[in-house]
Amino acid sequence: MVKRKRKATPAQLRALAKGRAARKRNLNSSSPIKYKRRTMAKRRTTKKRSVKRSSKVFGVNVAKMLSPILYGMGREKVSNYIKPYTNKIPVGAVSDEVGMYFGLWAAKKYLVKKAGVARDVLSVGQNIELARIGEAVINGEINLGMLGQSSAASTNGNAF
Repeated sequence: MVKRKRKATPAQLRALAKGRAARKRNLNSSSPIKYKRRTMAKRRTTKKRSVKRSSKVFGVNVAKMLSPILYGMGREKVSNYIKPYTNKIPVGAVSDEVGMYFGLWAAKKYLVKKAGVARDVLSVGQNIELARIGEAVINGEINLGMLGQSSAASTNGNAF
């Protein structure tokens, strides 16, 4: 008896048309065609992050409230430490404030990268130093000439 080769089945023809060739098998055997099973792509899962609640007193963040206090506690020590260097800055009476401001700027930029109480203290310190420089300008300690004040400005110690 002569064995004949089987013709391709319609399922085999569809697989070839879609570009998915079936595994080669002996067309003379009677076993069914086994297709390669495709698996679905894994879905990405996202984890819900919990929000960190900050402690508040009367609706104000405690870290923001303590920042000026902490800056005030350490300002005098740091100012005395950098006084030999700030005396060389040619801005007159506010050389200490300018030196402190740039020291705070450098610490904030290069030392304290992440947010936290230390970064809040440095930000508040910069604001305080800029306020002291502004007060010196109003009092006439620095004569910028653009505000039209005389060197003998009478403000009685009040900047406003």
